[in-house]
Amino acid sequence: MPKAASAHPVDDHEREQDEDSDTGEMGGQSRGGRVDSVEEVEPIPEISVDYIVVDPKGVQLRHSRAYVKNSKTGELLGLGEVVRICQRVSEHNMIWLKLADGRGWGFERTDRRRMSEVRYRDLSSQEKQAQHLVSPQMSKVSLLSGPHTTAHSALTVAGGALVRVLAEASIFVAGAKSKSPDVTQTYSKIVDESGVEGWLPEGSSALVPYKLERLDNVAGEGETWLSVLASNAPVHASPSTHAPQPAGTLKLGDFVQIVEKLEAAGVIFYKLADGGWLHCKGNEKHPHFDLGLREDHWWQYMLKSKKGTELRQVPTRAKERNNGKHLKDKQLVLVSEKIKFESGQEYVHCEPPYAGWAPVTKTDGAKKMIPQKKVEARRPPKQRGKAAPAPAGGPPRQMVAAPPGNGGSDFGIGSSTRPPQSGYPVVAPPSGYHSVPPPANPCGYNNYNPAMGPQAVVRVEAGVPGSYAYSVPA
Repeated sequence: MPKAASAHPVDDHEREQDEDSDTGEMGGQSRGGRVDSVEEVEPIPEISVDYIVVDPKGVQLRHSRAYVKNSKTGELLGLGEVVRICQRVSEHNMIWLKLADGRGWGFERTDRRRMSEVRYRDLSSQEKQAQHLVSPQMSKVSLLSGPHTTAHSALTVAGGALVRVLAEASIFVAGAKSKSPDVTQTYSKIVDESGVEGWLPEGSSALVPYKLERLDNVAGEGETWLSVLASNAPVHASPSTHAPQPAGTLKLGDFVQIVEKLEAAGVIFYKLADGGWLHCKGNEKHPHFDLGLREDHWWQYMLKSKKGTELRQVPTRAKERNNGKHLKDKQLVLVSEKIKFESGQEYVHCEPPYAGWAPVTKTDGAKKMIPQKKVEARRPPKQRGKAAPAPAGGPPRQMVAAPPGNGGSDFGIGSSTRPPQSGYPVVAPPSGYHSVPPPANPCGYNNYNPAMGPQAVVRVEAGVPGSYAYSVPA
């Protein structure tokens, strides 16, 4: 409910006619055009305040503090225009306002409110630093050029944008009825991350409460990854249901790392580690995504399934992501990672020569990958690769995780499709490793990139057949 402004004995003085009526001027001036004499007793104090025009008809400026037609300068201040005032004088039942730029005098009111002081509230540093979210269910929000509902502008901010409040201002406007008291309106000046500034009225539905949760584990104990369950999942440039989409989408089975979860206005978005946002649609029966914690997990496992199991490029049941490798019943494998999804599905990553993800359970829930014993880690933690960015103007990135251990290199199952790069240094091999010239096709990786450099670090472990190339990009 708007708040009534405190009555001022001069401001609320009612006049019978508008200043531009045919019956003459008002406010202590004679109908014959005589100007009441004004005697200056003492100097008028200087001020520096902002005033805004709130009368739809605007305000005609005067050469002097005389409310007669021949005192008009011919210049009209329009509705919503903000001016700086350097003197304010209460005289002849009117409050006169001198413009600091020397254009003349305006006034607060005649028979109605004409101009209002813009009263700014000092914001604390905490308020200025606080971020607010433009509703993700809006495509864009139009901003006002000033603290008034009619101060329209061409400036907009996109739905899902984070903004800060730069200032807060209140003004007085005429009440809804002719003789009702003035009411107070409050506005906030906001700025988005690109520097676009403008005003929004208090209580605007454009700004909504939000919850932003970090999902990446800075302690190094695991990362949150997401498996796509829908046939198509658009990647948005910003967390908005109306945000522009890139040329492509994620497909069924794609496996990506996410670092943030945003909840606002009844919708959920996930931020990808490589950039972009996914809108969490679907429902409990038909979810679009399955989240899980991906962790280092150095164990020896044995498969217990007469039918064996197919290995996958990524942890998914989607058959099109099978990598062509098959584990047989009672086969022992070295596992380096595990991930357990919210749905209860669990996968382990097998090291070469049986490189790929294996489901821990059968479709009926019975376990088939049985842990045997814990083994020493074969490389430093968190040496997982991420999808490479797409070339400028090119197709969207595949966003499929590279196999653990290649550190984002250009070889291995699920590795990125970026062009070969050079400049990968030879690193000191960890315990259990030694440096050798790279083989032509190490350990069955058929897309090994020889541009990795003259040497790579290759693991050699007694009792485990095969080895694989290992490198860390600069």
